[in-house]
Amino acid sequence: MTRRAPRSLLVAVASACAVLGCMSLVFAEMKAAPLAAPLAAGTGGPEATMVGFRKTGEGTALVYVQLSAPVQVRSKDEGKTLTFTMKGVSVPKKNNRNPLVTSHFASFVDRIRLVPSGKDTDLVIELKMQARASVQVVRLGEGAVLEVHLTAEPQAKTSTSE
Repeated sequence: MTRRAPRSLLVAVASACAVLGCMSLVFAEMKAAPLAAPLAAGTGGPEATMVGFRKTGEGTALVYVQLSAPVQVRSKDEGKTLTFTMKGVSVPKKNNRNPLVTSHFASFVDRIRLVPSGKDTDLVIELKMQARASVQVVRLGEGAVLEVHLTAEPQAKTSTSE
């Protein structure tokens, strides 16, 4: 016996497609997903579950990482690259290790990456120009959010004397 998607789901997808103007619609056989993905070996500590970016104003931005628990953070400023090491944090979902390219948002932030580094994880923010950063870990229920508030440094004007 073949499992089929519930009719209500198919109708919802077809309706959404009609509203969005899809040219064609392909229905794939759905398989039941497990309720929870197994943890990778050696984990059990805090996990980074999502990285995000928001332009908050002219010359300001917010980079954030959702975490399963509060963590300690160490920062390092190397010019146009800011690195924030989250102690004991793992990134179990491979997709969360892909770069978040922000250069198309008319922002001074170029891209953001979560990079596993031994037992820790680095949040690496690559900038188009230097910026000041303020960091805080905000507790949310059982989890937390690492917030990095960025302010672009004013560009030094160069003058040529004749």
